[in-house]
Amino acid sequence: METIAVVFGGRSAEHDVSIVTAIASIIKPLELTKKYRVEAIYIAKDGAWYWDEKLKDISLFTSGEIQDFLHRSQPASVQFDGGMKLVKASGIAGRKQTRRIDLVFPAMHGTYGEDGALMGLLDMAGIPYVGCGVSAAAVAMDKTLAKQVATACGIPVS
Repeated sequence: METIAVVFGGRSAEHDVSIVTAIASIIKPLELTKKYRVEAIYIAKDGAWYWDEKLKDISLFTSGEIQDFLHRSQPASVQFDGGMKLVKASGIAGRKQTRRIDLVFPAMHGTYGEDGALMGLLDMAGIPYVGCGVSAAAVAMDKTLAKQVATACGIPVS
């Protein structure tokens, strides 16, 4: 079974929208197919990465309990070693829990996500992901540049 990591949250002003997108529109539908193992990777507003099954529950975020959860949890680490591996302490005798990732589904809005930054990191590590590449994301995020490119291609813009 392939493992898909859905990355959401982040340091953007669109942090909260990203949470809804990830859980409602990506994680839950993928899990319903029963074809993939889906791992939720939440990037907190301070940039720390967390990986936990509880992050798939929207009520953790809507109830405000996310801050308590983050306070009690250790951030996960991500290893890029010929692929992508999530690593976190399990709390049992210093053991570590790991999970190799086959594909990343970025669900981050705004800065560090939609702008191509995350895709650049994944490209450098050779990790396949869903969506456009760095250049297309960067152009689409910069509205002035996007209009200039469209105009240069003969596409009318206003």
